[in-house]
Amino acid sequence: MKKLILTLTMTAFLLASLGATAVAETQQPSDAASAGEFVYVAGSAPAEIDMTQAMLPPVHALVLTMLENDMTYNQDSAEFLWTGLYYMLGIYGEMDERVEVTDDALIIPLEVAMDYAQPLFSGSETLPVLPEMLADRIAYQADEGVYLMARGDAGLAEIDLYPVGNSQMAGSLTYPDTGEALCQFTVQLTAVDTMFGYAIADLTIA
Repeated sequence: MKKLILTLTMTAFLLASLGATAVAETQQPSDAASAGEFVYVAGSAPAEIDMTQAMLPPVHALVLTMLENDMTYNQDSAEFLWTGLYYMLGIYGEMDERVEVTDDALIIPLEVAMDYAQPLFSGSETLPVLPEMLADRIAYQADEGVYLMARGDAGLAEIDLYPVGNSQMAGSLTYPDTGEALCQFTVQLTAVDTMFGYAIADLTIA
């Protein structure tokens, strides 16, 4: 797990520094947001960070979403987006200084949830209303503009991610003790003007 632990540590610094400036780049919650829906307004400049480091959290989250829930990549599915966001926030959310951490839950401001949703799908500008299938794991408190979510962990698998072109990445999930591969995957990216600097356009698991 050394590689994953090191990566998580580096990601913590990344998310803390980006999270501190991301609030100013999102609009205030509207009437739609008070109902659990948020419209995103892009920042003035894309994040100038390494593509591999920036995209590890969303890629990790979607790979786990697809493997553990027998889902395929689907930009039009609110269930898929929110399941991926649940994994991403559960594993990486507590590293963001805007998120409040309790013994058993994360208190996540609306703008943080939107920031983390942006790299999961290219062209996504809204955060859909929570689907019923996740109602027992995520709750939205409209009066405070926050999501309450149970804390998660990265599991036992180690993720390896590397670029194979200007807009494509590949990687694998393996058990570090045995070297057994859980899966291999390829990711198509697009550059976007958001906190992470990129968004996933497609993800295929082999």
